[in-house]
Amino acid sequence: MSANPHCTEIILYSNNNYKLGERVRESFQKINMYITYCNTLKLLVKKLENKRNNVVFIDKHYKKHAHFISEIASAGLGFIEGTRFVFIDDDMGYYAEYVDNEKMFCIPETNLEVALYNIITTCEMLNYQSRTTDASIRKVKENMSNMLSQLGFSCKLVGFRYIIHGMEQAIKNNFTLGSLNAEVYPYIAEQNFTTTINIERGIRTSVQRASK
Repeated sequence: MSANPHCTEIILYSNNNYKLGERVRESFQKINMYITYCNTLKLLVKKLENKRNNVVFIDKHYKKHAHFISEIASAGLGFIEGTRFVFIDDDMGYYAEYVDNEKMFCIPETNLEVALYNIITTCEMLNYQSRTTDASIRKVKENMSNMLSQLGFSCKLVGFRYIIHGMEQAIKNNFTLGSLNAEVYPYIAEQNFTTTINIERGIRTSVQRASK
């Protein structure tokens, strides 16, 4: 990555979980973004001191540090200015009291590539001062389409459009998504004059095709 001190550095904080590390690294390489790895708190702090605007992905093995990291994230310390912390764990409820979708996030390890793409887009958008204007939404939708294509999603599949609409809803709701079945799928179905069953099927097909 660039040596520019203002650029975003992507860091994986993991306790020798090389399998997860390789999955994350491969996902980022597909969109020409690179990730560094550390497995001690001392090394993590050193990395955070060197740059601003970091995104730190944290292995679920460090979930016990969630409260501590939340306190640091909200302390306003200079050396973590602009840093966002993202826990990778299917047990998302564990982090509910810490996640604010501004500095602290949680994404599931299941369907990791889609979750990683979504969080990258979210973190980039957090730097926009006016992110709910029509112009900014159009720009983000364009960026999302490009990045989905780079991740292997086919724009020819109807699920591609459904995913874009779902992410558009997240942007309008300050990057907060509700229940897929109760809120997200019905919203996308209304936008596309179809049923929630067709939405779920279309998105699932797109994800399965992209992961092959």
